[in-house]
Amino acid sequence: MTLTDSLTSLQFTKTNILAQGNAVKVLSNILINIKNLEEVVLNKCGLDEPKCKILADALMRMKKLRIFRINMQKGLGQGISSIIYNLSFNPNLVLLDLGEISIEARRGGVAGNNETIVSLYKMLKISASIEILKLNNILGLNNSYTR
Repeated sequence: MTLTDSLTSLQFTKTNILAQGNAVKVLSNILINIKNLEEVVLNKCGLDEPKCKILADALMRMKKLRIFRINMQKGLGQGISSIIYNLSFNPNLVLLDLGEISIEARRGGVAGNNETIVSLYKMLKISASIEILKLNNILGLNNSYTR
């Protein structure tokens, strides 16, 4: 039995560790190997669009994941739609919490709102396990409806 066999929750809160170098690639490789991980929480931890896309690939392989929270993040762009879409195929995900995030690209402009809406729609159609979907204060999502 390895140390990671008993790990069920991994949380990063108010840290910029994931903004450093290839930290998200390393984290993604680790996440895939933690067999019993049920919860991932990423709150204000330096994610951006490219890092979200890297993370999305790992999340698709995490079949025991039940809870995924990403909060207080800016500049996620289309990266968040990749995460949502890949989580749609998770057979055990019961909670997706997206709060106080910005799907606007860091370089300005709105990118990702249509993709995010489509990914949420697909998730609701595909996922048989999702029970709670929390979408609070998502900057950039409202722009698709104001045109």
